[in-house]
Amino acid sequence: MTNTKMTRKLISLILAELFLFSSVLSAAELPSSSLLRPRPMTAGDGAFKGIQKELAEFSSPDETARDGGRRRQEEERRKVHSKKLNRTIAELQKEVLDLKERNAGLRKENAKYRRLAYRDSVTGLWNRHYYNALIKRMLQQEDALPVSILHIDLDHFKKINDLHGHPIGILANAQGVLFSQEAQKATQFVQLANQTDTPLLFLHNTTGYMVGKEYEQGGIIKHGAMMINAISNSTVPHLSVIMGASYGAGNYGMNGRAFDPRFLFTWPSAKSAVMGPAQLAGVLEIVAQQSAESKGQEFDAEGFKGIKEIVEAQIEEQSLAHFLSGMLYDDGVIDPRDTRTVLGICLSVIDNAPFEGTDRFGVFRM
Repeated sequence: MTNTKMTRKLISLILAELFLFSSVLSAAELPSSSLLRPRPMTAGDGAFKGIQKELAEFSSPDETARDGGRRRQEEERRKVHSKKLNRTIAELQKEVLDLKERNAGLRKENAKYRRLAYRDSVTGLWNRHYYNALIKRMLQQEDALPVSILHIDLDHFKKINDLHGHPIGILANAQGVLFSQEAQKATQFVQLANQTDTPLLFLHNTTGYMVGKEYEQGGIIKHGAMMINAISNSTVPHLSVIMGASYGAGNYGMNGRAFDPRFLFTWPSAKSAVMGPAQLAGVLEIVAQQSAESKGQEFDAEGFKGIKEIVEAQIEEQSLAHFLSGMLYDDGVIDPRDTRTVLGICLSVIDNAPFEGTDRFGVFRM
């Protein structure tokens, strides 16, 4: 049917309703007994029923089809949403399991490093195995070539490493004390780096060169001088990071601030001084004792304990990383986790200007 026919039907329905309403009003004026008698069917009642039937036939098929289409669309949308939700839940469950496995692996690895981690409270030296693992974790990343770390006490020291795409030679103290063999290897490595125009990175964790009658007779002074000679005459860029301890001549041999590296950074765990607090206080006590004996006086050891405590506290405070940074002995205290990034930026800066190594090291007393 057209809209015109629909309008006519609605008008007819309204008229029928008015007719019925008028019939009820007229019936209300009759006696109550007449209400009990059934009212005869009128033309208005038939027209009303006919109109209702026609309206039902007119509206039902289209509305039913539309309602069915809406229900099907809703069901399809509900099914798609349910599939997406189930897939999302499955993916999240898988990610949770992967994270649990990864966390378990990290906890196991961290437990291993915690067992290895040992740092001397007096000297600030890291445990050798933990120090090696620390350096490897810092340098071996996905964007770097496989790294073979050079420690001064290792035999395989001729390999050049790759840090953020920049070649670099790495010298790191693992034993904590520099012996004659380490000094000789470091000397040769510095010469090799200058021959290949390769920057050098020094990772400090040393109390200095070994002392004692046996080592001095073995040539530790001569070999230490060779190492310092090579480093002081090297012309390739030098970078230094004080990770643990860096005391006395070991600081010089590992290219400390006195040798003017391009960049020098410290970790919060770093300690650096002429010597350790306890060692320096011990030396002062020995000097004071010998001085008293030379004058024929008795040395008051108990009275000197207070002086030792004051000296140890002062040197301990002045050897910490933040005090050193405040005195401009470094270029900043860095987060150990950012070491690789910081060094990569430094190497990028260094590459902005040409540089070359040297072969003029003077005479090495072999």
